[in-house]
Amino acid sequence: MGSRFTENAALMKTVLDDAKRRRLFFIDSYTSPLSAAASVAQQVQIPFLRRDVFLDNHPSEAAIRKQIRQAMQRAKIQGSALAIGHPHESTLRALGREAGKFEEEKIAVVPAGELVPEL
Repeated sequence: MGSRFTENAALMKTVLDDAKRRRLFFIDSYTSPLSAAASVAQQVQIPFLRRDVFLDNHPSEAAIRKQIRQAMQRAKIQGSALAIGHPHESTLRALGREAGKFEEEKIAVVPAGELVPEL
């Protein structure tokens, strides 16, 4: 269970130490409010991101499209937003149907690495 793993600071330290050695960054899907990932990432001094919007907690295309619009709104307010999801058929279909709205709203879709803060 990923959520339980991120709640364990000792395990996260092991993973993040190795990720730092490999010059990687870490994205926390933040499926648990008890996640220790942010604090351990700060301690280890590794670049870290936390998702803003989870696209497909509910697998219906309508629910996913609503989440995509929420991600767009957060990007406008915050300057960026990190949305994550699964490669489910409904997620891919919703992203395809909403793709034109990103351009209409002047929101660039970029790789997550472009959002990583400098240390």
